[in-house]
Amino acid sequence: KNDNSSPKFTCFECGKAGNIKVGCPYLKKQGNEEKKSKFRSKRKKAYIAWEDNAYTTSSDSEQDQEANLCLMTRYESNYEISYLDSSTCSYNKLQDVFCELYAEAKKMGNLNKIYKGKIKELELKVSFFRKRKGYFSN
Repeated sequence: KNDNSSPKFTCFECGKAGNIKVGCPYLKKQGNEEKKSKFRSKRKKAYIAWEDNAYTTSSDSEQDQEANLCLMTRYESNYEISYLDSSTCSYNKLQDVFCELYAEAKKMGNLNKIYKGKIKELELKVSFFRKRKGYFSN
């Protein structure tokens, strides 16, 4: 075997002989730049609006009052949220959770089919009554 021969493989990224993709310095540099750009692009933003009221004069007969209104939604769910730690979960536990999720998805799929059928039926009734209304209005 000749030790002075150059390697017969080339890197797919930089094209230099002897480099492999895992140890390619070009690929590592490019990966670091992508990580930095992702970090820069994911900064949190806040949008704030401020309105100056130009009509700040008050009259003696009637005072304008400004009401502050806060609307909130309230939603109660029958579902239980649980967080699984991947280091402590066993395969059987994950299998059980997946089976429960799959069964729930099948139920939702069946309900979706039923509701789509009801919607189609109601759309047919609406079109029938529109035609009937048009017949009587002429």
